[in-house]
Amino acid sequence: MTAGSGLALVVIPVLLVASALDAGAPGALSYRWIPLAAAVGSVAALALGPGRVRRRLARALLPLLPVLALGTLYVINPTHRWVDGVGLLPASPWRGWPGSAHAPSSFAALGVGVAAAGLFGLGRVLDATGRRIAHIVLVAGGAAMAAVAIHQRLVPRADAIYEFTGVFANRNHFVAFALLLLPATLALAHRFHYRAIESGAPSSPSGVVYLCAALLAAGIVLTESRAGVVLLAASLAAWAAVRWRLHLHYGHWRPARWLRGGVPVALLLAAAIAVPCLAMATRHGRGWPGSGDVEFRGRVVRDTLAAWRDNFAWGTGPGTFAVIYPYYQSEDLRDFQFGHAHFEPAQFLAEFGLLGGAIVLVGIVLALRGARRAAPGGEARPTPGEIEGPGIAIGLVSVLLLGLSDFPFRAPTVLLLSAFMASQLCAAWPRPRTPSATEVPPTAD
Repeated sequence: MTAGSGLALVVIPVLLVASALDAGAPGALSYRWIPLAAAVGSVAALALGPGRVRRRLARALLPLLPVLALGTLYVINPTHRWVDGVGLLPASPWRGWPGSAHAPSSFAALGVGVAAAGLFGLGRVLDATGRRIAHIVLVAGGAAMAAVAIHQRLVPRADAIYEFTGVFANRNHFVAFALLLLPATLALAHRFHYRAIESGAPSSPSGVVYLCAALLAAGIVLTESRAGVVLLAASLAAWAAVRWRLHLHYGHWRPARWLRGGVPVALLLAAAIAVPCLAMATRHGRGWPGSGDVEFRGRVVRDTLAAWRDNFAWGTGPGTFAVIYPYYQSEDLRDFQFGHAHFEPAQFLAEFGLLGGAIVLVGIVLALRGARRAAPGGEARPTPGEIEGPGIAIGLVSVLLLGLSDFPFRAPTVLLLSAFMASQLCAAWPRPRTPSATEVPPTAD
């Protein structure tokens, strides 16, 4: 293991644990100290790593620099100032440039963005050994968090109001955390199982890892999150399809007989999970979304889009939704307070606008593209792109879909973990390459 990878392997868990400890009520730790530590850690890993590591980190982080520069512009160019007892009053911004309606909120959002970029870069510094260790540590931490959440839900209490789910004040943030880790946990169990078959070992740690996956799934079910249950079922079905594809490609690999049913078995399992959860939700008076619930959320989204139309190009600034939304709130919603739009695309547009949002999305896409590893030479089969890659991708897609009904990326811990998992997806996802006949194929990084 290289010095840079060793440093990253220490810094990454420390930052994620610190963020989790601050998840109940994020403050200076999440918005200042963790971003500073992530930035320093990335620079240190850059200095300690060999030339190929520096090039890898540069490819991962350079496309994100314009995004961070955009966030800085929002902070230093306030369009309004906050006056206690009065609200927002117009300031004197640079016209035509990105500006924030509430600079302190945008500064906090910028800090989380710096931390996410740092976690993404540090994750890409890890070598193959570091990635395996980090994967195991994450699965163990996720299982511990799920066990805490399960304990909280099973302790008898007079009402169904819970202050925390795991370390999260919002249960859907725990759901996002668990959905991110569950498919990656299943992938790790599958990798252990495969290595045992290849080496002829009589047993493997895969059973313990499957237990960790069961804890994560049970934690999601016990939250009674409607979107969480649906996405849990979809994740299990998607992973069953991955397993089925692997079995077709590697006939020597003999999974348990009941897994040969592939997708049908996963769908039956998903139904077995969804039905009792629906019963619990109905018992507590929630049920599945009805027309009233959809209309209520639709009005919030329409109000949010109205804020975007008034700030079409650059939005109102990252992190400013809670401050600006009351000025656009429908009259029949005045009795409610909203910190988020419960629909990430609309809130993203309202805060960044069309031009700002395009810069952020292009920067992220280019960072993902640049951080992909070089095409491997003689790599063991199945490759990380066939096991770990699909597992991580399923988790990331699940959280993106959760953002259509909630606000998972507004929790710093979920955003940081998503950034790290994206770096691991890039590490498992090789760039297409067609070497010449005389060229020596590269080794996997």
